Amino acid sequence: MVAAAQTATKEELTAISERGRELALYDAATERAVNALLKAAVTGSVSRSIARQGTDGWIVDFGRLNETRDAFLVAVVAAQKPNTRDFAATAVDPPRAEAGFDLHAALAIETCLRDFGEFEGF
Repeated sequence: MVAAAQTATKEELTAISERGRELALYDAATERAVNALLKAAVTGSVSRSIARQGTDGWIVDFGRLNETRDAFLVAVVAAQKPNTRDFAATAVDPPRAEAGFDLHAALAIETCLRDFGEFEGF
């Protein structure tokens, strides 16, 4: 049986396009933050990155969930430099426990990886 084709409204297509643009910005910010992390040779116990757009640019926290999974331990912060696309990475020692946005984002990523598996690329 062939499923009936669905037609999207102009508003739905606009919303889909906007989400795609937001994902592209997120990916670009994370890539530049990783490059800053590698260039600065900042180390810490890192297994995940969580990015968010702040008032002065993107901020990417690198860290991991703690053993009890009730905090995200931020070991490195990469912040976008004002009026540029560049980032500066700074170690957080000892790691800072976050129970807000970072924790919820890390748990959501864990759920997606469990439900859908790792992305293997193109």
